Amino acid sequence: MRTPLLCLFVLLCTCVRAQLAGKQETEISSNIDQAVVYLQGAQVKRSAEASLPAGRSTLVFTGLTGALDPASIQLRTENPALLVLSVSHRLHFNEIPERNEAEQSIYARIDAVEHRHRELVTGVAIAKEEEEVLRANRSLAGTDRGLDAQDLERGVTYHRERITAIKLSYLALGDSLRANQQDRQLLQEELAELGQRRQQPTTSEVVVVIDNKQPQKISLGLSYRVASAGWTPGYDVRVTDINQPIDLRYHANVYQHTGEDWKAVKLILSTGDPTKSTRAPELKTWRLRPGQLPPAYQPDAQAAVASSIRNVKGKVVDDEGMPLVGATILVEDTDVGTATDFDGHFDLDLPDGSEFLRVSYSGLAGKSVRIDSEEMNIVLEPDASSLDEVVVVGYGNSGVVHSLAGRLAGVNLRGGRRRDREDRQETIPVPTQTQRQATTVNFVIELPYTIPADGTQHRVEIKQYTVPATYHHLAVPKREEDVYLSAVIRDWEQYDLISGDLQLFFEGTYLGTSRLEVEKTADSLLLSLGRDPSVVVTRKPNEEFRSPGGFLSGKQVDSRGWTIAVRNTKAQAIDLTIIDQVPVSADGRVEVELTLPGSAVLEEDTGLVTWRYTLPPTSERKVDFSYVVKYPAGQQVFVE
Repeated sequence: MRTPLLCLFVLLCTCVRAQLAGKQETEISSNIDQAVVYLQGAQVKRSAEASLPAGRSTLVFTGLTGALDPASIQLRTENPALLVLSVSHRLHFNEIPERNEAEQSIYARIDAVEHRHRELVTGVAIAKEEEEVLRANRSLAGTDRGLDAQDLERGVTYHRERITAIKLSYLALGDSLRANQQDRQLLQEELAELGQRRQQPTTSEVVVVIDNKQPQKISLGLSYRVASAGWTPGYDVRVTDINQPIDLRYHANVYQHTGEDWKAVKLILSTGDPTKSTRAPELKTWRLRPGQLPPAYQPDAQAAVASSIRNVKGKVVDDEGMPLVGATILVEDTDVGTATDFDGHFDLDLPDGSEFLRVSYSGLAGKSVRIDSEEMNIVLEPDASSLDEVVVVGYGNSGVVHSLAGRLAGVNLRGGRRRDREDRQETIPVPTQTQRQATTVNFVIELPYTIPADGTQHRVEIKQYTVPATYHHLAVPKREEDVYLSAVIRDWEQYDLISGDLQLFFEGTYLGTSRLEVEKTADSLLLSLGRDPSVVVTRKPNEEFRSPGGFLSGKQVDSRGWTIAVRNTKAQAIDLTIIDQVPVSADGRVEVELTLPGSAVLEEDTGLVTWRYTLPPTSERKVDFSYVVKYPAGQQVFVE
């Protein structure tokens, strides 16, 4: 009987040892080697190596961000001999850090101030007690206790002197308490500037249980998604000459504040957004019956994410890190906003569905920033002086003439000159591979980048394109006697552009910044490069066609005529479009008769008149047009 019992005992011991070995945790360190950054959110990929004994092992990936999504954790291994039994996630709460020397000094001074405060409060309490005793016993000096006049006088004098001393002590103690409170407030502010003592951000761990057939060294990959990261596109557009293509530089502003730095990682920038629902929306049957409301639909996942942030705080600084006082922060497409305080801080309550903040400051280039966190740090770059208006618009196949005729849909703003912006044209683009997928585009950045977890935007170069463009000059002399130069880019879809901020440079001069809205752009992209002083336009009344008003066939008649003259002082020919207008009758009793040259194109619904032609170098061209307005006598019609 001993042999079977002995075998059973050995077997139980072996099982217990195996279970203990499986429960014993082995911490392994891992490195971030790749980050797939979406427009909102990122997929972080780590790699690690470990030496495993035969049997079951428990590995712990330590030092991970506490902001990761546990449902997105994936473990990768290329070893078929490994059997992954479980993958779990747990939070790890760090200890409160020790006070540094500066904080210790401030806390010691606060303790001294609070001790002084307690002394002053005690002094006030003692004075009050003495005052109450004196008031309760002041009748002793007036009762018939046989006191003589001298004793009575001494008692009254003593009472008066003590009450006076107590009242004066109240004044002194009150002044000391107020000064003490001010000292304490200053110390609290000084402590806040250093960063008050607080608990460090929570980290997390991933626990992996693996069954291994034999001792070996293995490689593991771990990936997970984080929400507090993303990128926004940006563009630099440079024009050196109207006979040359456009230099288009595509870059990304990458940010992350996940709690872990991305050091020398491979970046993949994706135009996808995993926060948006992948399911197409569906409509419910709309049944009509008395008292029943139509079907209601909830916003998609992206709208829910955007509306989940109700308040945003942060700081606005310049490119040298100095706080900006009075910077304006507006929620885009609303009038909700605020301004920064003396330390550059702001605190803004957000309306539902807020997605972007528009941040501006006099003398600096404004920017649009996605609302991705409740705490945001924003950097504005210099913009020395205001120059011409910059417009980015799109138009369709109907041509330049139709689309420019009063339907310029885009963003207007002003920019300035900046030497360091001009220097950027010497930047060598980073090698990038473009991967086009069914619904997204990935830009694989070939060189490693370091993105600290500080929430600030870091510029990452994506692509540089030499883009063919045609150039047009546009004049609307009725509004302004200036001529604007525009560049038209066709087939822009091949460049994988998405909505983002855009900066324009012409002949080395920074013209301004705007926002490219791809969703609003059709088959061609129009970039306004500002006023061109080399082309001069004038619009003057033509007195031959002007009449002060008369009567004909019972109707009052007014006529007007105009002469538009354009001179090209450039050394090369230009394509020019001139836009003016004639009145349009809104009443059948009002008649409008036009006299237009054959080169004019009239849009009858709007009254817009367009001329388009090529103007040779150092030449001038004039166009005349006129109109006659007839309306019932006794009526008042205002004619230009």
